[in-house]
Amino acid sequence: MAVPAAVREEFVRLFTELLRRAQEAGAVRSDLDVADVLDLVIGAAAAQRRARQRGSGADLLAVTLAGLRVAERVSSSSKGKRVR
Repeated sequence: MAVPAAVREEFVRLFTELLRRAQEAGAVRSDLDVADVLDLVIGAAAAQRRARQRGSGADLLAVTLAGLRVAERVSSSSKGKRVR
């Protein structure tokens, strides 16, 4: 089932804006573009479907989405506190 071009274009436009806002807010890595994120989400959704079929309880989509977030690191000067 093909998605009409106009629907696809509007989705990508809106998804691009959402990604830009998330990046500006510091919630999503700035080194990714919309094509990267869409590829990752589509791939993770397919992997999740296959995992369910084989009875895996792993939440592969959640793992992928977690990888899109800006990394937190633990600084030795912060005494175990998470810093961004």
